[in-house]
Order: sequence, then structure tokens, then C-alpha cells
Amino acid sequence: MDSFRTDINGLRAWAVLLVILFHFQVPGFQSGFLGVDVFFVISGFLMASILYRGLAKSTLSLPAFYASRMKRIYPALIAVCAASLVLGWYLLMPRDYMALGAHVRESLLFSSNYRYLSEAGYFDTASESKWLLHTWSLSVEWQFYLLYPLLAMLLYRLTRHHRTLLVGTLLIAALSLAWNIHTIQVAPDRAFYGFPGRAWEMLLGAAAFHLAQLWRPERRVGLALHLGGLASIAVAACLVTPASWPGLWALLPTAGAAALILGNSHSPLTAGRFWNWCGERSYSIYLWHWPVVVLLHYFLIATNPLWVVAGLAASALLAELSYRLIEQPCRGRMARFSSWRTIGTVFTVAVLLAGLGQTVRRSGIPERLPDEVIHLADEARLSNPRQDECLDHDSECVYGSGPVGLILIGDSHADAVVNAMQSALEPRVGGILFKGESDCIPLPGLQGNEPDDRECEQLAAGIPDLLAQYPGLPVLVVSHWAAYANYGVVEPDREAHFFVPGGARHFSERWFQEFDNWYLTSLCRISQTHPLWIMRPTPVMPVDVASVMGREALVNRDIDLSLPRHQYDLDTAYIRDLQDQAARQCGIRILDPIATLCDEQHCVAETSNGLPIYRDDNHFTEYGNRLLIPMFQSMVLPGVTEDHVGAR
Repeated sequence: MDSFRTDINGLRAWAVLLVILFHFQVPGFQSGFLGVDVFFVISGFLMASILYRGLAKSTLSLPAFYASRMKRIYPALIAVCAASLVLGWYLLMPRDYMALGAHVRESLLFSSNYRYLSEAGYFDTASESKWLLHTWSLSVEWQFYLLYPLLAMLLYRLTRHHRTLLVGTLLIAALSLAWNIHTIQVAPDRAFYGFPGRAWEMLLGAAAFHLAQLWRPERRVGLALHLGGLASIAVAACLVTPASWPGLWALLPTAGAAALILGNSHSPLTAGRFWNWCGERSYSIYLWHWPVVVLLHYFLIATNPLWVVAGLAASALLAELSYRLIEQPCRGRMARFSSWRTIGTVFTVAVLLAGLGQTVRRSGIPERLPDEVIHLADEARLSNPRQDECLDHDSECVYGSGPVGLILIGDSHADAVVNAMQSALEPRVGGILFKGESDCIPLPGLQGNEPDDRECEQLAAGIPDLLAQYPGLPVLVVSHWAAYANYGVVEPDREAHFFVPGGARHFSERWFQEFDNWYLTSLCRISQTHPLWIMRPTPVMPVDVASVMGREALVNRDIDLSLPRHQYDLDTAYIRDLQDQAARQCGIRILDPIATLCDEQHCVAETSNGLPIYRDDNHFTEYGNRLLIPMFQSMVLPGVTEDHVGAR
């Protein structure tokens, strides 16, 4: 760059403020996530500036380029990762600490975007427990840094005219955008996290550089571009929603950012002490604010306005300290290093810390915790020990001894109760054959929206043949029906996980009509050849119960984690009504765990002796499923009570 661009620095300030106000859930900034898209455009412009000017002067050195990027990105990132591991040592349960170790490793190796792609989405509530979730964008940028210099060198070999370079860059950007738009329809998380679907935003910034070499707008036009670009970003922040992002809507803020950069103008909206401070420290603000957000959620104070203000202040303070004590000193000291020495030093430190993260990933180091907390974190009692073996569409597992006397089909909710069923029923029915897969509807006739749903379809397609092998045996279906049916809520813009082939793919009135018909037909078909039970939906708790109980034990605090009964009734009304229809039409019997889990006011989260009923917010622990033994015994023992079972 010829000189410091105060307008770009101010644009950085806009971007980081949008992001942090969104993450702190400040009203009016529900779309602040688009600040990341603005950052991508800025990065693309600056990288093109560095690379093409180096190529034009024959001074470009790839080691020097990567060394400069490492000096800029790694020191503060290493500090955040190290601080997270230290805090996690004192605050996190083993499962959570294991996850943090993996996230540290992936963040330092700049592959965290694909790690988070395999986990819950960016906009899911589970994201609030991931200390390094925000590093996904750094991973995308670093992947751009690795590939874009090679592309720039190739294009420069083909032509040195910025007009042709502009056209070539825009064509590649258009391919990336097209890939993104297509992927949103079939795998929205991949479109969000994946580099191919994000590259167009950085290439748009690169195109802005080439256009700037061909056209220098006069002052009035430049100011119009400057103000118009900011207006586009502001309008986008008011209009867009997380659904199907980035997609075409992302053109509004990214084109706005490119327009501002092209304008090369100034206004009080980007220049001044405040904007300069935020812009210069934008990277540190971005890095440090998210762990503060996670801490607020950890202590369940993220919605308290006073704590939100305190969190914003803490983020600013940490950013200032990071900028003065880490960013600037490291860049200054490493300025005396050769490129290869910089790369070697930074890479060595990063790999060592990533290795420490991998060590944490292996066990979560439970020895660091007090005995009473370790008891709450006992994995053998939180999850079914045979989960990895049996919760798989290719597996058929028998629980108990003797010939198979009952078939259990379902998803992870079925896996979470099968050991209680074995304890309750083995003396009377013999073995329990379990067939299921996590996050899958276990009955045939539906199609999934995701490529991974092919396994669900394979599981479901094999159920009729499985049942035919055991004619007349009782069957129990346990599944997270309420969640698959969106808790009965019509959301025409939200894509359903599963749908009837050829039918509606979004949660609309039509989708629910088609699901109703499919559900009743499927269950009635089984009931014609097998005695059939279905289980009522179980509560979805407001928090990750086992983790929060462990956290509260660590900080010596006791809070109520129960779910209001009226919320359970509201969440499950649709599927319970549908189950009642199945019982009336087909003679299906219904198991109802709510008499055990809830009273008239609340659905409890822990047993009477203080153990977690749920290992997360909706799956039973091996402590919790014991509470359902009387319900399962009622399937075969005399004196059946209508509290638990009946043809409703």
C-alpha cells in the first residue's frame, strides 16, 4: 500500500463492532455476523495489493509473504489458545476440556472451520460453549493465504493487464459464489464454513484492487462510494437473517465493503480517534471477545445487561493489552528475523501448543478435578458404554441373554434407554435387539436433506426385513420425534431434516400433513404384524445438564436446572397428539415417562441424590434412564398402571 488507509481501518472497526455486538446479543445487531464477510473483502484487497505489487516490482518472496502473515496472526492467536487451556483447566468438565483441546489443535493448524463443520452449526446454541469457535474465519483466511499467492502468480504469468486480471478474478469468484448458492440448498453448514463457498468474498476484495488500478474515481464519486458502501453494510445488518448465509444476500455487505475501498475517501463515519482505535485493535478485539462471551454463558449471565456491558469492557481491555503486549512487541522483535527464522519460530511454538491441545483431547485430564466433580463427569455412567458399537446403521446389537424377545428401533434417544430396558425386561423377555442410528428417523418412507442422511435411509429401508425375521415379536420405537417435526412449528423458510419424497421440503402446513400421513401409516403397518409400543417425547432441558452441574460444583454454586412443565407440554403437543391418533387407529400402546420425570410444575434435571438425569440437554445418562425401569417393567408385568402405559 502507498499509504495508510484510514477508511479501510475504519471499515475494520465497523466489521468488528458488528460481530461483537452480535455475539453479545445486543438488541438491534442480530445480523452482525456479516462483519466477518466484510473482513474477508478487506483481506482479499490487501493480499492482492501485496502480491501484485510485489510481482510488478519483481520483489515478491513467498517465504516473506507467509512470514508476514504469521507475524500478524499467530502471536495473539497463540495467546488466546493458551489462555483458553488455562481457564479450561479450572472450569471445564472432561468432555468439554477434551473438545477445547481439539479446538486448540485445529485453530493453530488453521483447520478449525472444517472441525466446526462436523459439529453443531455456528448459529446453534451449542456454539456458545466452544471457546474458539470464532477461529473458523481465521482458518478460512489462512487457506486463502496458502492458495491465493499461487493463483496470483499463475494469472500474472498469463497477463499483466489489470483489466484481464480483473475479469479472471471475477470469473473465479463467480464460480465460488455459484458453488456457495448450490451448497446452501443441500448442505448449508458446508456453505457457511467451507473455504470454496467463502473464497468469492476474498476474491471480490482482490477484484476491487484490480479495478482500483484501472479507475480512480473523482472526489465526489469516491465519497458517494464511501457512504454508499457503508449504507449497504448498514442495510444488510438490518435486513438479513442467519438462514442460508452467506448466499446472494452476502453480496450486499461485501459489495458495500468493496465500494468503500474503491472510493478511497474519508468521512467521520470511518475517521476519528474511536474508529482508529477499534480498527487498529480489530484483530485483538475479535480474538478476545468470544472467550468472554463463552464465560458469560458458562456462568449463565449472558442475558444480564450489566454483565453484557462488563463483558464488552473486558473485551476492550483484553484487546488493548493484547495489542500492546503481544501484537506490537512480537512484530517488532520478529522484524529483525529472517523470513525462514520467523516461520520456523512461530510454527514451532504453534505446533507445541497444538500438541498440548491434542494431549488434552485424549482424556480431558479428569485428575485435575475434585472427586465430587469427577463423579459427575464419569463417562461410563453418562453414556451407554456400547454406544460406539451399537448406535450405527450397519450394526445389530442384542442386549441381555437368551433368544431375542423384543425389538427396539430408534435413534440416540433409544440408545440412551436400552440399558434400563435390559434391566427391566431381561428376566421376562430375554434379549433386546437394538437397531438404530443417531439423528435418524428409524422408519422407511422419508428422504433426508443432507448427504449424510443416506445412512439414515439405509437404516430405515432395512427395518421391514429386520421385523420380518422376527414375526410377532413386540416392537418399541423410541425417537426424538418432536425435534424432527420442529416441535410442531410452521417455519416456511426452514428446511426440514427429513421429508416425504416428492413432498414439501420446508416446515409448512403441507409438510405437516404429509408427515402426519406417513407417521400414522408407518406405525399402523408395523402394528398389523407386531405388538407395537411407542414412547412419549422426553424433555429437552434448557442447558447441558451434566456439564452445568459439574460447572456449578466447581464454583460451589447451586441453581435450578429444571424445565417448566408448561414448556414441555408446548414443545411436545404436536407429536403427542399424533401419537394419540396412532393409538386410536392402530391399537398402539404408549409409554409415558413424564409421570416419573415431571410434576405439575417442572421437569427435573437431577436425581434425588444429586446425579444428572441428562448427559446433555436431551439424552438420558445411565443414572437417569434407571428412573424409567418401572415404566419399562409395565410393558410385561401384571397390574399395568395407566400412569405409564395405555392405548390412549
